[in-house]
Formats: sequence, structure tokens, C-alpha cells
Amino acid sequence: MSRIVASRFLCLDSSTIAKLTKACSESGVCATRSEIESRGWIPVISLSHLQEMGQIENRDVFEARLRYLKGFRLLATIKTADLRPGFGDFLDIDATEIRNFLESPSASPADIVERVRQDLFTVWESRELLAAPPRVLSEFMAEVVPIRDKSQETASVLRADPIPGIKEMTLEEFAKSQLETASRGKIERTSAMMASQLGEYGDKRLNDTDKVASNFYSDVMEIMSSVDGDSPPTTAEEFIARVRKLFKIPESRINRKMKIDDLGALVQFSLTLRIYGRKLKRSISLTDVGPENLPSWSLRGALRDIQNKADRVSGSDYCDCSLAALGLYTSACEVDKRTFEYLNQIRKKGQTLCPETEKVFRVKDINNLVDVLPQ
Repeated sequence: MSRIVASRFLCLDSSTIAKLTKACSESGVCATRSEIESRGWIPVISLSHLQEMGQIENRDVFEARLRYLKGFRLLATIKTADLRPGFGDFLDIDATEIRNFLESPSASPADIVERVRQDLFTVWESRELLAAPPRVLSEFMAEVVPIRDKSQETASVLRADPIPGIKEMTLEEFAKSQLETASRGKIERTSAMMASQLGEYGDKRLNDTDKVASNFYSDVMEIMSSVDGDSPPTTAEEFIARVRKLFKIPESRINRKMKIDDLGALVQFSLTLRIYGRKLKRSISLTDVGPENLPSWSLRGALRDIQNKADRVSGSDYCDCSLAALGLYTSACEVDKRTFEYLNQIRKKGQTLCPETEKVFRVKDINNLVDVLPQ
């Protein structure tokens, strides 16, 4: 393996890799692969790619796609945050962005991208990278199933709104409602409504919506019990103080007018900082870095905000977000039709750093793939 600083890195969607594999297998000619290489492009294969490819239960199909990728002379992977060889993913990109921000706290998101881009990818001989024996591949595919199921659950739960208007409530309004004992029963009774919404708006492949809804509300009630402690808070101020302490949120980042939806996003970030800390082998908190300091996190969040307004969501939406964020670092990045439009909406608002228009592309016909790549 080797490191290449300046190169033409290409991120293809997993579905396109599947189509290219099928076309190559059926015709015996892999002209598109040859043309991609002749123009100096190096495909990037992330852990998200392998997870999507591994969701195919037929191992022969999975291995056929790996063989197709082996046909490239060179492939690139995202460098893991702890610098171990292997397949990095969006968490590694986030952790690398954090490390660079901590080294230069005054750096803007654009500065962070420029710094990270210089040494994000590792370039491999493809046969070295994908040399795992069939046994290892089988073990990997077995690990993918729970990851797939969890992504379906997460995307579906985020789309649901079983207590109408709660996401738009301010923390003060929500706190006051929780001081009413009857409201606790209301939360418990919404499990059935959420199960119904999961079936209507969630991932079509989601199994046992009743169980997913029940587990979610068990987690909610556990959090509420942690906030209550030995005795429930008696004022909104006390409720907010306990929430802040429970999730280690600095006072400067939380206020009475903050929306529940925004608080949820901040709590998610605070909890995820523990994962980044393990990758970087140091303690990290919201006093060190915020979500607005991480370009990839901010872009994925903006995409998910739009996705959650769709009529129906899919677990693959999470992977779409991750691959779209790779567009900040690659020379060309493929996205699906919906994500392409979502990126246009985000770009027009100008609130979040977004891949340049010319670096993002859609593939309507794989026979014309090379023609839509940036020159």
C-alpha cells in the first residue's frame, strides 16, 4: 500500500458497482472499468460500501462484486483515525476532522477539509486489499445483517412523529409538560401510534414495528427516570439543569428556547464524541468541539433533515448521507437522484459546506458513466 496526496479519487455508489459487475459478467468485457483507469481515476471503497454490498444474502453475488473491484489495479480506502490498515468510514473522517480542529481551533470548516484532504486516503494494490479468504468474507457478511437492521430502525424512528409537534416544542415548553404527572402516561401510550407510523413511513424492510416502537419508548422512559433521580424536578429550570448534567452539555449550548429536535441532535453528537474519543485515544467533550466545527457531520445532518421530511425513508438513506459527505474529499462523487437534489437545496441555503457542483454526479446509464465524470 502507499499514500497518494494528489490524485483523482472517485466514489461510486454501491448500486453502480453492482450494475457494472453484472454487465462485465454477462458480456465478458469490462470496458468501463478500463476507461475509468485509463483516465487516472482511483475508486474509493469505504466500510459503507462493503456494508451495502454485504447486505446481499447470496454470497456468490457479494464475491462477484469483490472480484470486479479486484480488476482495478488500484483502489483507495479511507484512513482509519487510529492509522490502522483497513477500511475506514465516516466515523474515521469525523474523528480525523476533530483531530485537525483540536490542532487548529480557529480553523474554518473549509480549512478543516483542506487539511484533512491532504492525507485522508490510502492507495492499495486491489488484490492486496481484497485478499481475504471466503471464510473471512462469510464472517463479514454475518456482521453486516445487524448493522443493516439497526440502520433501518434508526432511519424509521427518526421519521416518526407519534407526539405531534413535540420536535418543534422548546425545551421550556417540554419541561413544563413533563412536570405534569399525566404526561408520563401519555408518553407510554404513544408506543402504539409510533408502531403505526413506522409501518406507514419507515423502511419497508423493517420487521416487527411493535417491538421497535416498544424498545424506543423503553429507552425514552429510562432517560426520563435518569432525569427524575430520587425525586422529579419541580421547575423547568431544574429539569433543564438535569438534562444538561446527564448529557454533559455546556451551559452555553443549551437554553430554554432550544427546540427538542435540536437538543436531540446535540445529545446524539455528545454521545458520539465517546466513539471519537476511543478512536483518538483521548477524552473529548462538547467543550472541545461542536457539530458546527465538523464539515462532514454538518453536511450529513443537513441531508438527514431533508430526508426525514420524505413520505417514506430507508435504512440506506444513512449510507447515502455518508457517501455524499465523501464528496467533500474526492474529486468526483456519485449520488442518487434524491441526494443530488437535496445537495442542491443545501447549496442554495449556503449554511453548510457542500461539495462543489462539478464534483457531484448522477449515473442514469452505466454505459455513459465515464462521460459524466468531471474532466
